[in-house]
Formats: sequence, C-alpha cells, structure tokens
Amino acid sequence: MTSLRDRPQVRFVLVMAVFGVVVWMVFRDSVMGPVIAPLRAITAEATLQLVRATGLDGLRSASVIVHSSGFAMEITRGCTGFAGAAVLVAGIIAYHPAASYQRLMGLLVCLPAFVSINLVRMTHLYHLGVAKSQFFHLAHTVVWQVGMMMTVFCLWFAWVRWTESGPHRHTRPRGITTSLVTS
Repeated sequence: MTSLRDRPQVRFVLVMAVFGVVVWMVFRDSVMGPVIAPLRAITAEATLQLVRATGLDGLRSASVIVHSSGFAMEITRGCTGFAGAAVLVAGIIAYHPAASYQRLMGLLVCLPAFVSINLVRMTHLYHLGVAKSQFFHLAHTVVWQVGMMMTVFCLWFAWVRWTESGPHRHTRPRGITTSLVTS
C-alpha cells in the first residue's frame, strides 16, 4: 500500500482541503474577531502612514481611516490579508517535494511580499475612495479580490519554481538546522 509520502499530489490536495475546512469553520468575527482586532489596527496604522507618505491626509480611530473630505474606510478582518497569508502558508507547507529550509525561505520571502502588496492595495483603495468613490466598491470587491488571489498563487508558484531549480535543490545551506516542517 502506498503512503501519502509516496503520493505528494494527494497529500497536497488533502492538506489544502483540511485547511479550507478549518478556515471556513474558524474565520468568522465571532471566533477570530478578538484575535484579528490588533492586526486590524496595525494594518490601519500602516495604511495611514503610507497614505500620508503619498500626500493624502487622514486620521485613524481604531481600524477606521477617515479623510477630511468625509471618506472613511474601515479595515475589517478580510482587509488584513490574514486569510490570504494563511492560504500561502498552507500551500508552502503542503508542497511535499520542498525541503524544510526551502519552506522556511518561502515563508521568510513570500509572507513579507504578500503583506506589502496588501498594504499597497489598502493605500490604493483609500486613494480611490477619496478621488473616485464611485469606483471604490468595484475595486474593493472585484478587482483587488482577484488581484490578491492571483498574488497568493503567483508568490506560491514562484516559490515552487525556485524549489525545483538551481543548486539549492538538494543541499541545505550552512547554519540552517531548523526543522520547521519535515520533508
């Protein structure tokens, strides 16, 4: 009988399916609200700093950013990027052919990249809300939602390509002895 270790595609699908069920059950305000609240405030503050750096004014109260024109944008749990980052982490962990250090490198590179892109998204949405509020809803619920899904996929795919190419493929760099996830 073959084990999951011998069938990496099945293992990947199973890990992602289990992850999907867990997220579906847990990622609700009633369950995750208190856990995500600090992340909402951090995301709002980081967005506000980027907004100010790009020349717009704004004030923050908890997780709401308000412009002097009256436009206000609330950072909800979905705006934090938490779910997308969790999918990215699950994909990196579920990808069986990767060694532990490759997974660690994937997390160390892909997560900050994803968070940065999410902050660009939030800053863009604020600018759009101030300048052309009639397009905010479409950009928020369609354009950027698809964009963030594609970001998760592209970051994961680029990481997979990196794990399957180059001299690092079968060797572990010196100094990395951690076993984040066993291969």
